Amino acid sequence: MEDAYKRMIDYARENFFPEAGNRKIGLVAIPNDGRLVLEGLGQELTDLAGNPIATGVIENTFNRDDNGYGGKRTIKPNTTIGYNIDDTYLIMIDSVHETGRSAASSLHALMDLGRPHTIKYMVVAERGGH
Repeated sequence: MEDAYKRMIDYARENFFPEAGNRKIGLVAIPNDGRLVLEGLGQELTDLAGNPIATGVIENTFNRDDNGYGGKRTIKPNTTIGYNIDDTYLIMIDSVHETGRSAASSLHALMDLGRPHTIKYMVVAERGGH
C-alpha cells in the first residue's frame, strides 16, 4: 500500500497542483476504504502544498441506482464535508473502481452540496467491472 500512496502523492504533485493554480484544493473520500486513503493522503498533500487542504467524506448510499432507493438524492449524516465546495478543485478518492456506480452516485451527491470548479477522480485499484 505504501507504493500506491507514493504514486498517488507523486501524481497529485505533478498533475493536480499545477492544474489547480490558486484555487482551493479539497479532498473528498467515498466511504469505506476511501476514508483510510483520505487520512493518509490529506496530511501528505497538505505538507506538499504548504497550506491546509480541506478534507471530507461524501455519503453516496442514497444516490446509488442499485440499492432499492431509486436514486433518491438525499444528503445523509455520514457526509462530513465541512467546507464550501463551490469553485474548488476537488480530488475525489476511491479505494477501488469496479463498475463506476460509487463514483457516479458520489458525483450526484456532491452536486447537491455545490458546484466545484473541477472534480478529479483518484482511485487506488481498478477491478474492471461490467
